[in-house]
This record gives sequence, structure tokens and C-alpha cells, in this order.
Amino acid sequence: RDLVFLRNPAELDSDAELPLRLFQFVARHNVAPARQTEQRISAHVLKWTQIYAAHPPPVRWWREFLSLPSVSLALRSMRACGFLPAILPEWERLEHLVVRDFYHHYTVDEHTIVTLESLEDLAAVKEGPTRRFATLLEESHADLWLLRLALLLHDLGKGSGGQHEIFSLQLAQGIVARAAIPEPDASTLLFLVQQHLALSLLLQSRDLSDPSTARQAAALAGTEERLRLLTLLTLADINAVNPTALTPWRVEQIWRLYLVTQRELNREL
Repeated sequence: RDLVFLRNPAELDSDAELPLRLFQFVARHNVAPARQTEQRISAHVLKWTQIYAAHPPPVRWWREFLSLPSVSLALRSMRACGFLPAILPEWERLEHLVVRDFYHHYTVDEHTIVTLESLEDLAAVKEGPTRRFATLLEESHADLWLLRLALLLHDLGKGSGGQHEIFSLQLAQGIVARAAIPEPDASTLLFLVQQHLALSLLLQSRDLSDPSTARQAAALAGTEERLRLLTLLTLADINAVNPTALTPWRVEQIWRLYLVTQRELNREL
């Protein structure tokens, strides 16, 4: 009935990798766990929290999981049964956290998952103004897992009382060390978390026709690969603020900023 059941639930008592395989299955096939399955997972969460504290999921698991097509469905299920904080303890900071302003319509945990859904929706776009960004996503396929991980971590610092991107970076550094993410992937991930607001701030405060804007954005991104990832992250982040935040005008402005910055990066070629 298009739901995932456990063939042998008793294995949950002896196999700590079973839930990791389960949620990979969900993300690969876009089939949600049955409520009964989620309840069985919930009953073992405390035990797995202790196990994963000593033996966290390795980078290979994160790379494979976050490269699958239906990651957001898996994350929603992991959140529903309390499993996500077992493998990512920092997630507890976000659960039901409210940002009190006019623009944000979601709690921070919901906003985070909506950013990932936005990215999945973008991959299916065949025409229209966002098709250009779908092409960028295709070009960034090798780094898709890093982009998704950056979206998962980018708002971990919310509620800290200060500049949340700084605290998000500090938390992300701990996660990088815990999962043993190698270079240069670690540097790219931390760059995306630290600078996830940078392009939005440029769009709000600078004239895109001013050459100094392109120079500033190019100095920030450093490479065309990072510029693509940061542009896609910005698009997904804005789209997940509220259902009407990503207006056609804003889409066009993000694309213009990408183009002028890309030209600046390639100006001497």
C-alpha cells in the first residue's frame, strides 16, 4: 500500500544500521514508512542516540543519503519519529523554533525541510524562469550532497541571540569533525553555511549594474563552482521563507547577480 513495513522488526534490537538503511530506502524510492514502522523506530531512539554518540554515521552514509532523490520525505519521517536528533543532535535546537517576524511563515525546522523540498522541485522544472537554475543544479550534481547538507545545517544557529550564521558555522564545524568530512568538501560546506545570507544581502543593498557589486560577489565566491552552489542555496532559502517570497522579480535579480559575478570570475580568460 505504498508504505514501508519492517520484515523482521526484532532486528531493531541488534542492528543499529537498520534505521540508516531504512531511511536511505525511503529517500531512494519516495515511499514513506508506515505509522507502525515509525512507532517502532521511536521506541528505539534513546538506545540509538547513545550508540550514534559513540559511533556517528560516517561521511559515506551522509554522501549516499543526501544524493538520493527524495531526501526531504526521509527527513520528514526522521523528524516525525524523533530519529533525526539521534544522528544530528544539533537538530533539537530547531524543533518548533519560531522566528518572530513578518516574513517567516514556518518554524525553523519546517523552513529547513522546505528548502530541501524546493531544491527537489527545482530538479523537475522543464520550462519557465527557474529552468536556468535547474541547469545550474545539473551542473552541480557532483556536489549535490554538500548543498543539501549545507541547507540542513544553515540555520542551526537560529535562536542564539546573535548573528545566527556565526553560530551555525561553529556547530557545522563540530559536525564536520564528527563525520570526518574530508577536504575540500569540508571547506565548501563550511563556506556555504557561513555565507548563506551573503547574496541576499547584496541583492538588498547593492546596485547590480555597479561593477563593484560583481567584484565583491566574485571575491566572496572565489570559484565558479562555489558561486553556483551559493546561488542555488540562496534561491532555495528565499523560496522557503513563505509561499510568496520568491517573486518573478526576485528570481530575475538572483539570476542577474549570478551572471554578473560569473562574468567577473571569468573576465581574464
